[in-house]
Amino acid sequence: MQSVSLAVQPRSATRRTAVKKVRAEGRIPAVIYGKLAEPQALSVDSRTFTDLLNHHASEHLLIDLAVEGDDRGKRLALLKDVQHHPLSREVLHIDFHEIAEDAPVTVTIPVESRGEPIGVKIGGGLLERVMQQIKVRGLVKHIPEVLVVDVTAIEAGETLHVGELPAIEGVEFLGNASNPVFTCTGKRGARKAPGEEEAAAEPAKPGKKK
Repeated sequence: MQSVSLAVQPRSATRRTAVKKVRAEGRIPAVIYGKLAEPQALSVDSRTFTDLLNHHASEHLLIDLAVEGDDRGKRLALLKDVQHHPLSREVLHIDFHEIAEDAPVTVTIPVESRGEPIGVKIGGGLLERVMQQIKVRGLVKHIPEVLVVDVTAIEAGETLHVGELPAIEGVEFLGNASNPVFTCTGKRGARKAPGEEEAAAEPAKPGKKK
């Protein structure tokens, strides 16, 4: 994961009326926590944070937090949770989990496919993404923001499982190795041999009469 910078401000008042005031000022209430320091209440500029989310494929981000007035410098944190309003999707609250760069972390990242499976292209099947997200463990510098899987070799009737995912150096895939990630619907052996389609399409020649 590559980190992105974000400026935040400390927030002393945490009561409901104070939180409403923060939102009225165009800021989002937030908190940072972890083993490195005591939890601290923060606030983030709403427009800046929304733009940050819009420029990334997911909300699973690594962030260098610059806390105003904090002499410790930037604090490395994972964007742990973003609470949205159920109707307007406005961001209501943000949780940051402070981490050490040299310590392994466990995170969940989205899964996406790349390419067209042979089972779709030739076998007439349909690719289904069974696993939307996958839990991984490793140093943040090794963990991708999104797990992109090449699915071109999957044939009709075949399934790609967690244990068959290409290895990523320094990253461990967590969970049962037999869990399906992608599957291609259709019957096995639906792929036709070379020349079979042409032979089937060619009309039979009439036989000679004696």
